[in-house]
Amino acid sequence: MRFRGIVHPVDEKVKALNRKEVSVMSERTINENQKIWAAAEKIAEEAVAAKKAASEEERRKQKKRVVKIVLLMILIALIIVFASIAWFAMNKAVSADTMAIEAKDASFEIAVKGSAVRNNTEMELADSTYEDGNEKTYNDDSYYETGGSVQKVKIRYNPVADEQTDFGPDSSGVIEFYIVPKQDGDLTVKIDLDAVGFRELGEGNSRTIKRISELTTDDGLDQATITQYQNAENYLKGHIMYFEALGNAGTGAVMQYYYQKPITTRTLTKTFTNARKDVPQLVTVYWMWTNTLGQIALRNDSNLQGIDRSGIPIVEDVTDDAELTNLDKGKVIQYLKDNKQQIFTNSVLDTEIDNAKVEANFKKLSTGYNDADFLIGSSVSYFMIDISVQKS
Repeated sequence: MRFRGIVHPVDEKVKALNRKEVSVMSERTINENQKIWAAAEKIAEEAVAAKKAASEEERRKQKKRVVKIVLLMILIALIIVFASIAWFAMNKAVSADTMAIEAKDASFEIAVKGSAVRNNTEMELADSTYEDGNEKTYNDDSYYETGGSVQKVKIRYNPVADEQTDFGPDSSGVIEFYIVPKQDGDLTVKIDLDAVGFRELGEGNSRTIKRISELTTDDGLDQATITQYQNAENYLKGHIMYFEALGNAGTGAVMQYYYQKPITTRTLTKTFTNARKDVPQLVTVYWMWTNTLGQIALRNDSNLQGIDRSGIPIVEDVTDDAELTNLDKGKVIQYLKDNKQQIFTNSVLDTEIDNAKVEANFKKLSTGYNDADFLIGSSVSYFMIDISVQKS
């Protein structure tokens, strides 16, 4: 009776066998009874073994489910939406700025440094979730870093007396931030750049600043006006261009061109080789809102069939069309073709962009470019350059 008390459906078979054994015991020999008991024990042992096997199988299934859940959690933790940086600019024609950063990836943090936050009032109205950040020190320099509960940090800067505060066509700037590795080794990040437009609504205590992409008729605007603002934001995205390096200052005080290494896809990949844990790595991005189309499209500063570019070229000039393919000038012309719907208000052709020195082509291109600038200035109250950083 060693199996008494085992809870399992097979136990009923054992009990039934025992009841039958009681009723016929007097008619069987002891040997026969022993055989019956042996058979009963075998059935019970098989039942226990089956129960144990079933339990082991269930445990294996549960373990697999737990492993899958853990792997899914790890996968979710590795989703690469790690950081975003915002450079905020107000429009009179478009003026003043503030910067902010967000970081979520455990392998690095984002840091900023400086003594002031630009236009903090406007930034609070546009997005009050940005914080001052965690103050850290490296080589006696103070940094303000993401981490812990702090996910969005306002970018700081050191003001200078002659710093530009009004932004519009022919304005430019530099954005600096730091990537702080949380472990030793190589680190590669992908940086995406995007200009976001804002519209100021209301006055006085009811004044707000709202993303143009989030405007609705509930904001007291008709749909035609909202569409106009959205079109203006689209042109803003195309008219602001990004670069990795400053250009050649030229001979003496004469600048030959503004920038080098255009970021024409609005995506930049940076690799930090043998990066050290907690040692900040500087990232610098230059931006420019080019004043005239000729600074991008025309090849030199001389008159071409009566057309004067009237401005320093945005990148180095070339002397021959054959040089356009791999040099910066060719890259920015290709940028015009790839993004023409975000640059020109009218419909233009690639062939017209390739032949901008032809007067009829240039006038058409320039009209579309200038009309877009006018629409931006009359529709966008503020803009923010969003920089999202993710592990590559």
